[in-house]
Amino acid sequence: MAALTSVAAGITIAGAAVAGAGAVAKGFDAWGKDTSGAASAAERIKNEQQALLDRETRAANKQNQSKFKQATENIRLSVRETNESANTTMLKAYQDKQNMGNKLGFASSGSADYMDDITKGSVRKGVDLSMDKISLQAESAESSFGYGSETISIADARKEADIEERFQGRLAEIGSVADTFWEGIWGSDNEIEGYDYG
Repeated sequence: MAALTSVAAGITIAGAAVAGAGAVAKGFDAWGKDTSGAASAAERIKNEQQALLDRETRAANKQNQSKFKQATENIRLSVRETNESANTTMLKAYQDKQNMGNKLGFASSGSADYMDDITKGSVRKGVDLSMDKISLQAESAESSFGYGSETISIADARKEADIEERFQGRLAEIGSVADTFWEGIWGSDNEIEGYDYG
């Protein structure tokens, strides 16, 4: 029986020696791992993704501003067309009144004044209607620009959060790797040796 106990003790001691040697081997294996370099590479990737996102955001804002500029230019042209049309109609009415007066004399002045009043009223109504439409177009353009800006801002914030989440996940993954002799033996402390978390 004593022999069996001695054999069991010997096996236990041999097992402990093998386990100890294995732990030391793991320690030496962990000792040379460059987790700080991997973390720096992850940070570079994050910065590249952020730079790309910044470019995308600038392009989207530029496109939104371009659409707004085009809409305001169209509105300006509509105002100009309305004014020119009103001026042309009023000038023609004045010329018609003068021609009628020249042909018929004083007797036609009441009729000419009446026709002139009708023309002016019609032109005013047309200008008012056009200006109402233009005002609605201006409100729509402004609203569309604001909506576009807010949509771009929200998308930008979401993408920034995604970039940061991926980066933090990668740091956690790298941090779980044993990178010192003692971590190789006892397990990782989830910190990257030599990395500035800044």
